[in-house]
Amino acid sequence: MKKLFVLLGSEIQYSKSPIVYNSWFQKDNISAHYTLLDMPKNSLPAAIRRIRQEPSIHGGNVTTPFKVGFANYCDVLSNEAKEIAAVNTFVKNDDNIITGYNTDAVALLCFLQKPEFQYLSGFPAIVFGTGGAAKASIWALSKFGVQEVEIASSHSIRAKEFGEEIEKQFSIHVNAIYSYEKAVS
Repeated sequence: MKKLFVLLGSEIQYSKSPIVYNSWFQKDNISAHYTLLDMPKNSLPAAIRRIRQEPSIHGGNVTTPFKVGFANYCDVLSNEAKEIAAVNTFVKNDDNIITGYNTDAVALLCFLQKPEFQYLSGFPAIVFGTGGAAKASIWALSKFGVQEVEIASSHSIRAKEFGEEIEKQFSIHVNAIYSYEKAVS
């Protein structure tokens, strides 16, 4: 039986991930298939049940709006996913144990740690958004040595709440919160 991997998200029909992953599986003769698990925004518990009940699902990726909530359903979290409280990648083993990872954060931190970017470590940064990818980015920036971030979001109330949450969670100063229009002008 082919292993099944999924991209869990809402309104993700535009995603090219199945094309990319299935091409890779075919090229390398991997007996696997990647598909979309497109669920309504308020259906995370149902999505988790489906992942747990479907024996062919062995893992996948998590995208908007489920990255933060998915972490609460994992049996095991990597250190990064635990600190960030957001998951973008998961593996389900044969015992039905779901382990969550945050590869967004690890990838950004690895990129920032390249010698050509070391001079940036003391500078403030601007982060767009208030979701799981933004949390992962701020985690990586804080590990890199950034002590101050500015948040740009189209939802000012959520951005303010997110800023307060981030200051507590990562001990990083949130200097300002902007609407997208002000941040890019």
